[in-house]
Amino acid sequence: MSASVKAKEKEHPEYYEKGFFRYDVLPQNSFSARGLDAPKFGDRVREVRGSPSLIRALAWNCDGRKVASGSEFGGLRIHDVVPVPRAADGTPTPHAVEVRDRPVLLPSMGKSPHHGHVATLAWSPKDPRILVSGCKSTSGGVVCVWDIGTPSAPVATFKILGDVLHVAFHPSGRQFAAVCPRSTRDEVFFYWLVERDGSEKWEQRIDIVMGGAGIDIGVEEVNALRFWPGGDAVLAVSNDGSLNSWKYPVEERPPLVDERPKKRSRVASPVTRQPSPDTPDPEAKAERATPEDDREGEGEGEGEGEDGRATPAPADAPQEAEGDAAVDPEAAEETEAKGEPTGDADEAKADSADSADTDGDVKMGSASPTKANGTAPPTPADTPAPTAPPTAAPSRQPTPAPATPATPAADDKAVADEKAAKEAAAKAAAAAELERRKHRQLDKGFRQVIHVSSLLALAVDPLGRFFALGGNDARVSLIDTVDWIVQRTFDEPVGAIRQAAFSPDGEFLAVGGDDPNIYVLSVFARTVVKKIPVTPTVNALAWHPTRNVLAWSTNHKPGTTWYYLSQE
Repeated sequence: MSASVKAKEKEHPEYYEKGFFRYDVLPQNSFSARGLDAPKFGDRVREVRGSPSLIRALAWNCDGRKVASGSEFGGLRIHDVVPVPRAADGTPTPHAVEVRDRPVLLPSMGKSPHHGHVATLAWSPKDPRILVSGCKSTSGGVVCVWDIGTPSAPVATFKILGDVLHVAFHPSGRQFAAVCPRSTRDEVFFYWLVERDGSEKWEQRIDIVMGGAGIDIGVEEVNALRFWPGGDAVLAVSNDGSLNSWKYPVEERPPLVDERPKKRSRVASPVTRQPSPDTPDPEAKAERATPEDDREGEGEGEGEGEDGRATPAPADAPQEAEGDAAVDPEAAEETEAKGEPTGDADEAKADSADSADTDGDVKMGSASPTKANGTAPPTPADTPAPTAPPTAAPSRQPTPAPATPATPAADDKAVADEKAAKEAAAKAAAAAELERRKHRQLDKGFRQVIHVSSLLALAVDPLGRFFALGGNDARVSLIDTVDWIVQRTFDEPVGAIRQAAFSPDGEFLAVGGDDPNIYVLSVFARTVVKKIPVTPTVNALAWHPTRNVLAWSTNHKPGTTWYYLSQE
């Protein structure tokens, strides 16, 4: 290597790598070209203790005076943050802070509403007192909204079926989203602060939702979600390596217009049951209500049916001459046991029939329609039963089938029809619910496939210039927010990228995950400003809102400590 090259590398080390000029470095983007001092973070990493379990989430509030930590088994703590204006030697330290070791436990009294690990936190970007926390639990996730001014209990609690993977605040500070993983398609719920009865309260938005079973939103998994800085769109990365956007309605969306009638008509079952013989027919009762009804009891005998009428003998039954037929004693006993008329009962039945034929003044009404020839059609009760051969003994003569209100076949048909009606109603209700869920879905926006592997991390530049993406391929991409074109990439990491965060001034991007280092990258110079050795995996990564102070936690056991590092 020539002396001139060595001199240039010494003057501008960010332009060279192992003695070779970096092709992707533009001198006009260097710190010196832009009139900035080369950043330096140093090696003084601070530790913060106070949690008895593993730290899962970290977040600074919007004024930088509080930092929240979420841990396993429902742990949630708030630490005070104090700025340090000068170092011990009197040197100004514009980025230095001190985190106090005595945190405030949420809730300050009673049992925590979180049943599992507090895995995600988000502060309101407008109100430094409002914090949202979400947990992962086998019994179902819980989203809590806290006002740290009243730490005794959350101001709102929402139970969710499944875990809460991620929460993100809307730029207005009055709405937020919660991502819930599902076995088929992930689901995103939205919440907002509304005015009810003269006071404001947090409620779930029922007019919009994203994803869920049977709903195609363009992606199956929502691994990370952010709101667009303008608040009118939602951004998310997925397992197919894509960056997706959806239009976000800040105002309430009108409900789906239901074209069906509001009131359901109560229609009887289409299956008509046969009336019971014991139930009087209203038409027949009205027709029998005549003066001649006083003689209705004439001719009653042992051969009458249940309604007082004479039971007609079958037309084709074999007739025997009176006094000529000998009655078998065994056959008579069997006939009496079956309830068939024998002996004197047959004579009384014949007398009753003769009396009914000769008495022309008695009129019997009928509820059934009359045929054109004046005769009524036979009813199930009047239809004669099949007859036995003439040579059969009297005890073998068929007994007329009694009239039943409904045959077993009719009952089975009624049950089947009722079951089919219920199934049809259930399918119609499910279809209507699916249409309502589809109407509540956000409208799809732009979509771009960035990586060939699953994307796990998403960060938005606070100045609105770039998106930062990272995933399983250990590559970091900066996407232009105007054209959605990859502007620059970083391939220094060697492990999956699970966390990404921009510094408050947009100069630095910190990434971490399964890699044994956290990388602080220069957005414009495209160089690695700092490599922080850690024990994988990085669970949380967060920048101070006004100072270049980076906080992180890892999955190392015992992981009861989290760390932060300030720019010098």
